[in-house]
Amino acid sequence: MKKELVHFYDWLVYHPYKKPSAEIDFEYLEVANKVFARLQKHIDLYSIVSHSAVKTMAVVLTSYLEDVVSHIGIWKTFNDECMKHYGFNVPFFKEADDYVKGDVNIEDIKFLIWLIIKNENTTMFINPENSEISKIADDVYEILSDEYQYVPENEIYRQCLVGKFNDFYKYRDFLTWFHYNCYLNLDNFHIVNQGMNEMLDKGYNLSNKERNLFMYSYEVHTFFNNRTHFFGYTSYDWLCAVRKLNGANDIWDNMRTEYGTYQVLDEDECFVYFKNVESGEKRNLTKRSLNDTVPFAKGQCFTFAFVQCDGEWLLNGSMINTKLSDKDVEDRAINKKLKEDSDFRYYEKFMEVNDNKQLIFFASAADYKDFLRNKMGLKFNDEIIKLPFDGAFAMFVEKDGQYLFKEMMDCIKAESNPTYNRTFANENAAGFYISDKIHPYTLACYLKDNDLLPDARIVSAKGDDHGRKFLNDNLQFIIDFAHRNCR
Repeated sequence: MKKELVHFYDWLVYHPYKKPSAEIDFEYLEVANKVFARLQKHIDLYSIVSHSAVKTMAVVLTSYLEDVVSHIGIWKTFNDECMKHYGFNVPFFKEADDYVKGDVNIEDIKFLIWLIIKNENTTMFINPENSEISKIADDVYEILSDEYQYVPENEIYRQCLVGKFNDFYKYRDFLTWFHYNCYLNLDNFHIVNQGMNEMLDKGYNLSNKERNLFMYSYEVHTFFNNRTHFFGYTSYDWLCAVRKLNGANDIWDNMRTEYGTYQVLDEDECFVYFKNVESGEKRNLTKRSLNDTVPFAKGQCFTFAFVQCDGEWLLNGSMINTKLSDKDVEDRAINKKLKEDSDFRYYEKFMEVNDNKQLIFFASAADYKDFLRNKMGLKFNDEIIKLPFDGAFAMFVEKDGQYLFKEMMDCIKAESNPTYNRTFANENAAGFYISDKIHPYTLACYLKDNDLLPDARIVSAKGDDHGRKFLNDNLQFIIDFAHRNCR
């Protein structure tokens, strides 16, 4: 049987250049194949990840070695941000006394193995203390710690990261590579495709051309605005942090973006002048960022993303023609302001009547309506209040709106919760923390901050008490990772 190998194209996809260095990349490729060969001996690994993920694991772990040896700064940035946000260099694994930043550490290797396994199992939480992870890490550490003494520094890679770019679009091409192919950004393909499909499923009546424009615009906007699993960073934030660690600090590291629907006010030879239909803010879009020079009609509306770079506002993506009358534009601005004012007043009143707590429980719909009338002072017909569930439920209120929920409220240990069930909570409470599919990030953080899920645990071979302690020791990172957010 032919021996399977990591090939050059498997290795180079994680690098910001297309032409390999025979001296440098070949040596790392040899290491990757040593790691791959060792991984393939762990038969149990194939029960939790795909065959291709095992090869990816070999390349990622070798990329980590290359990063540390070459002072590229991706892993150091991760270490620094972990320490700033959570008080440790690497999540989950208690650092030994001989843990050295900038060296190969077994704790780092364990985390990267966990990360790859987790990315293959997106619907479940993988216990980082899984014995198979420790066994694999021991084997890989033996290889990497030995190779650390001999592999060369890859200065080409580091120089690519801090290189100069002639214009925004060349920089964005590099950011595209970083978004999908930096060895810590393993899940971004999945995140982008999922987000794109969710947007398209909303039922927009788009032609094929409009659909393609939308998908392109969504993707390039994602690089600047969609958060990754770590620290709530976008890929742009990540790249800026790595570049600044390496001494770069130019116009590409100080951009801002915004997205919305804009109305054309005027145009001249150099600019198209727009107004955001909701905020009223004005933007001057430089025409050299446009491929199409067809004249714009005053009052015409488009939905698109801006990037401000070196004082100029540039187009990021495509413009989608958005049909709005002058009355529609006026109504959008008024309704946005009314909603903001209404939500804030509702929040202030709610906090006043609910003992300054953002969470409240109701035994029934009648209980909820009574609260709205007699406590909040609202007037309404009963027919207006239509709830998607029967029986008891909870409401979480924020400055920008309210969130009603029933699912898993039995997990919340509060005197006012009529449905709290310790047995149910013991099995299910961690779901608030480890999944972003059930409840919002702000609710998860609120429950954590107020110790309302004391039964939450991960399943551990060391018992329930250890499972609770392990979860609590890493809780903010777990919440941030699952919800792709950070406070």
